[in-house]
Amino acid sequence: MAGPASPRSQLAELIDEALALLAEHQVEVPFPSGGDRDSMPSLLEECEALLASEIEEAPVVRVLVSIGPLESATRKLLERQPNCALVEMPELPALAAEESRNPALDEQGRRRVLDLAFEELLLHHHRKGNRLILLRNMLESDPYWRPKLDSSDGARDLRGAVLVTHPLRSYLIARHKGLLPLELSPLDAFAASASRFLAALEGFQHVQLEAFVDEPGQLLSFCSEALCLGFPHQPAVFGYTVLDPPQRGVLTFPDGLPAIEAPLDGQGYCILCAQLGYQVDEFPEFSNTAHNRAPPSLPPALALPAIPDGWTPAHLGTFIPQIAQLLSAEGTEGCFGLTVTALVEQIEQCLNQPARVLEAIDEAALAMPMRDRALFMIACAAHFQARGDRMQAENLLKLSGPLTGPSIRGVELLAAELQIRLGNVEAALRGLVADALSGPTALSEASARKLRAALDQSWDKHVSEHGHSLLLDHLKNHLPAAASSSHRVMIEIGTTRENVAAQGSTEKLALRCNELGIHFITVDMDPQNTIMAKRMFRRHGLDYEAVTAKGEDFLAQWDGLIDYCFLDAYDFDHGNHSELRQSRYETFLGNRIDDEACHKMHYDCAVSLIAKLAPDGIICFDDTWTDDSGRWTAKGTTAMPLLLDNGFKLLDARNRAALLARD
Repeated sequence: MAGPASPRSQLAELIDEALALLAEHQVEVPFPSGGDRDSMPSLLEECEALLASEIEEAPVVRVLVSIGPLESATRKLLERQPNCALVEMPELPALAAEESRNPALDEQGRRRVLDLAFEELLLHHHRKGNRLILLRNMLESDPYWRPKLDSSDGARDLRGAVLVTHPLRSYLIARHKGLLPLELSPLDAFAASASRFLAALEGFQHVQLEAFVDEPGQLLSFCSEALCLGFPHQPAVFGYTVLDPPQRGVLTFPDGLPAIEAPLDGQGYCILCAQLGYQVDEFPEFSNTAHNRAPPSLPPALALPAIPDGWTPAHLGTFIPQIAQLLSAEGTEGCFGLTVTALVEQIEQCLNQPARVLEAIDEAALAMPMRDRALFMIACAAHFQARGDRMQAENLLKLSGPLTGPSIRGVELLAAELQIRLGNVEAALRGLVADALSGPTALSEASARKLRAALDQSWDKHVSEHGHSLLLDHLKNHLPAAASSSHRVMIEIGTTRENVAAQGSTEKLALRCNELGIHFITVDMDPQNTIMAKRMFRRHGLDYEAVTAKGEDFLAQWDGLIDYCFLDAYDFDHGNHSELRQSRYETFLGNRIDDEACHKMHYDCAVSLIAKLAPDGIICFDDTWTDDSGRWTAKGTTAMPLLLDNGFKLLDARNRAALLARD
């Protein structure tokens, strides 16, 4: 049933009818003698004036909000209504988007360009007689610009509505479609963010889509009233639906529960359910009951094993379909010894050794054939990505490379998929073209050079290295004398834990020391970090030392002078440490990360360095800087003042690090 025509279209129809009548009954009518032709108003002028007056009215701004992806069935239902246009917010002309990125524009100028483009979008649809609905969902990455929804004089008519489904359904669909940003991967984080998002939409009505499964016409009536759309009442709309059909690949455990790998009792999730009027333990069916659709049965390749009581599950619900596709792809028969079930069980066996998770992952990987090892490490990385632990996910992805040996394309694609989920698009692309840049199938050197140049030009190079960059720059600009370099030693206190972009100090410092003939020693309280450092040394053919010890104890017992020291050990408590990292401190130091212990550890190291640093020695202190009052903070809160009061001067301070030498 068609909705009412707009006043503009009604007027156009009347004009067409009038012109047709005039054409039928065209009669030459003489004007009275002496009559004033100009005094008779022009029908065309009156029509134009009426049209202009309609356009001059401020268009209604309509915003339709969802906490997850808007159900495509609901979107189609609305799009089928006459003169109704749905667009993602914001939708801007390409030119305006480019102009807004002009480096000559300041922030105010960029906003002005984009606001004008938004106004043009509204007026464009308004002139066409369309009822424009802006779509907004919580999962869109926050743009650097949001359209100004009110008019300059505050008189604009803003109408909004929020369409929701069960939070668990929204979460599962968003996760299945790969739309969850890293920080919202855990269910409770997703729910807490949704609550904050909805709280900011004061005055917007919200409604449960499940209530309209059997009566989609009622949903149209709700939207019509909430958004001032003018849809007629539609008691029944046959053949329509408001919920999408079952989602293939949304995994369930053998008992039918959704594979969310988390209990449904988190505070954020419970609050959101109460806010939206849902029960926390409801299982939302991925079907439309009006059409009697049952959830799909999953193929055996996607079967997840039951979780033993009390075990921590592997968070792989969205990555299993990709893994299963790889295992069943043409050409991979016999390449892998793992099945999906065996892979998940192996990961969960590692996760449920809380005191030695990293050791268990390492041991399990080394016991596997190379291709199984690659798959296992990538799947472990996927688990940590789903848990919101970016550092460990990136670390395991990087470790999977040297451990795998010859790989196959499917494994590379799986790693690229995970890099993209982590937001590392450049790393994904470089991984996909790695075999073109080196190895037996590499391009010619000239072609490889051009490809590297193209990759380098595609991304801005503004990634700041951590504090070790100060020490590396010093070594570049102050080369030690060749005769003395062989007697020099560099000690790193705090071995690399997660070898990720802009970090990885152990490897970078060791390779530079090898070039200069400086002996290198890295020290850490975590034995797994020592194992990984020794493995890296062997891979590069370096005869260096990796020692498991507390840094302050090692320096106190050191007999001799120290030429270079990189201090980057005990963490300060910035509130964002992963549970895995906290567990390592509990296992090997007896307590979780604590600022007082951090300050004491680095203070004790400084005491030893005052006595043992060579006369021309250098200290690089990572993760320390001055606050607004000029006081040193973070790791160097007590150690930096001690060093500066005992004959040391500051050579450089950047990248949240300090470089010192004897004065």
